[in-house]
Amino acid sequence: STEDGEDDTALDIEVPRLDLMSILGEDCTKKMGMKEGKTAWKQRKEALDEVNSALQNCTGMLASTTNSELKSLADILRALKERLSDSQSNLKPVAARAIGSILGAMDKSAQGKLGKVVLSPLVNAAMSDSRKPMRDASLDAIKKR
Repeated sequence: STEDGEDDTALDIEVPRLDLMSILGEDCTKKMGMKEGKTAWKQRKEALDEVNSALQNCTGMLASTTNSELKSLADILRALKERLSDSQSNLKPVAARAIGSILGAMDKSAQGKLGKVVLSPLVNAAMSDSRKPMRDASLDAIKKR
């Protein structure tokens, strides 16, 4: 026990970790950025659905300890951040929720490093977006952090 009454013994529990990019593949971030053609928004929606599906199937934490894992997550978060200002307003809250799920499924150290990528646009959306679903999704994402 420490002086403030907290027990300083740590439990050594192995939590399953998922490498999100290995499930999604490189084409997912490319699809999230598609802007060419009349159906590009459908490709972006499909990519967002892939991310959300992978996150729902994640039973533990996201792998975020190596530099390559952090880079992969940063790439996904950057692609999602772009969707926060998507021309299709129905995709914005989906992206915000995915960001919140990703931040909520990683360790605190990785949250601190990768949160910088997305927190500013999330706060901006939570405060100024004209649509309530987007404001709510942004606030939820911030709370998960």
